[in-house]
Amino acid sequence: MNAANELAITRKATQLEALFANAAILLHERGDDDEEVFAYMRRYSPELDENLRVMLNFMKDPHNRTYTFCYSYGKRLLEELFAACGERRLWHKRVISGPFTPERVRMWSNNPRKRSSQNR
Repeated sequence: MNAANELAITRKATQLEALFANAAILLHERGDDDEEVFAYMRRYSPELDENLRVMLNFMKDPHNRTYTFCYSYGKRLLEELFAACGERRLWHKRVISGPFTPERVRMWSNNPRKRSSQNR
């Protein structure tokens, strides 16, 4: 696969993450019914209807309803960290080697002096 195709796929995947987050907001915050949320997903997603139904049921499960946001917002936080700090491999190793909170990632991204002392 060439770099241009890979970039296009990555951008589409990111858009789909936002689509499912929006669908969860429609479902849980606005209180839209299942068919309205399904119609929203159907309009913007290339996924098969059966996959969208599975995703909708997943979003409705009380144990999974926040899961949609964990990946999309976690990814966004880490991309901001990598962009702000450079040394992507070093920071990737850091975040997979132990527990951290979103607030800690924001601190690392926003405060260069604390980043170096906290990166252990």
